[in-house]
Amino acid sequence: MKIKWLGVLCVVGFCMGATDSLADEFLWKLSRIDSDSVTLIGANDARKIAKIEKNDRPRLAPFLGKSVKVRFQDLKGEQCVVKLESWK
Repeated sequence: MKIKWLGVLCVVGFCMGATDSLADEFLWKLSRIDSDSVTLIGANDARKIAKIEKNDRPRLAPFLGKSVKVRFQDLKGEQCVVKLESWK
């Protein structure tokens, strides 16, 4: 009986850890690039504005108007783009 409960607890712990690791990655459409931020459009026209580094702007330009997978990081209370890659 102890082995069954241990197995159940391991599965629950694994599922909780897997959802936490994917919580900061989202699929969006890159609609606008400003000097220090980007505007992303998600499902149901939900908009999100996230900060970027000023030297990242030329690197993000090819993704404008395309669907992208974005990874965010919370820095000082603001959402910042850590990684952005094309999504097909």
